[in-house]
Amino acid sequence: MTRPAEMVERVARAAYADARNNSWGSEGPFKTWEEQQEAVRQAYLRNARISIEAMMLPTEAMVLAGVVRLMARDTGDAGKVVDDMWPAMIAAALDEGGT
Repeated sequence: MTRPAEMVERVARAAYADARNNSWGSEGPFKTWEEQQEAVRQAYLRNARISIEAMMLPTEAMVLAGVVRLMARDTGDAGKVVDDMWPAMIAAALDEGGT
């Protein structure tokens, strides 16, 4: 089995940790990510990939947040600009639903 992309695994692990902590608390019957059955890990990885794919096209709020960050920065280093824009865009996406 090939190793999943870093962000896919990060999202899958976060969802699994949330389910584990919210369902049973950290001491509940949920296994750690590493101890969990491969089929369960694959289901979380598949859902993580689907979730990330759904973010492929940014919303208007995400684009606006990215542009605002871009305009507020000195654009000398494109990598640093993207590093600053990306969290702002994701924060805007999370804030859109009001949750």
